[in-house]
Amino acid sequence: MQAVFPDPHTPVPSATVVSTTDAFGHATQALTLANSPSPNRGILAPVPVSGFYTMSGDIRVDQYSDHPLNYASDFPMEMGFVNTTSPNVCCAPSAGIYASSQLGTWRVFVNTRADVIADFDLGVPATLGTWYTLQFSFSLATSTIHSVIIDTATGTVLVDQFDFVPGMDLAATGYNAIGYFGSDPIGFGDTIGDVGTVDNARGTTTPEPATFLLIGSGLSLLAARLRKP
Repeated sequence: MQAVFPDPHTPVPSATVVSTTDAFGHATQALTLANSPSPNRGILAPVPVSGFYTMSGDIRVDQYSDHPLNYASDFPMEMGFVNTTSPNVCCAPSAGIYASSQLGTWRVFVNTRADVIADFDLGVPATLGTWYTLQFSFSLATSTIHSVIIDTATGTVLVDQFDFVPGMDLAATGYNAIGYFGSDPIGFGDTIGDVGTVDNARGTTTPEPATFLLIGSGLSLLAARLRKP
């Protein structure tokens, strides 16, 4: 992450592969964000700027920060698409599903080069220690986003909805990376940071699928490391 967003507060590494258990109690290798208050933590993969993006992953919130700034800027995990021309990931143009530290719920966030054009609650708690399978996609052609949240252990679909989001176009978005990332703005009294874990990560743009790389840590992480057969 330091290589993409060169902020002095970005931990190195900003995420590490850990041994943990999945939603069914089976051993798995997953990626956990660094437990350190910082606006930039996670993994990003460069992709061609596109008109259609889709991605999925199993996400677990492990820890919420103790002094979240607001519901949109403090989050242990967001799964989404990013424009990496900004100075840090929390303020970059992006679109994705995130777990809000302040509210403890899953929300959708869409930010362009000009403004935040969508930030709304999906009505699903992001409970600590629970695995959720997230699926998220958007199409510039129809200005729609599709959000799906599933309880991984039970297979229960908690939300499956399409939303129309006007104001999305290629010039305004320019998302050139996909990834899994978290943000803890520093200087607001946090003594513990937001922490999230991702397993079974998958992301695709049109026309090419992406391979996930752990940025700025001296480590690489192929998406296959987070997949199960």
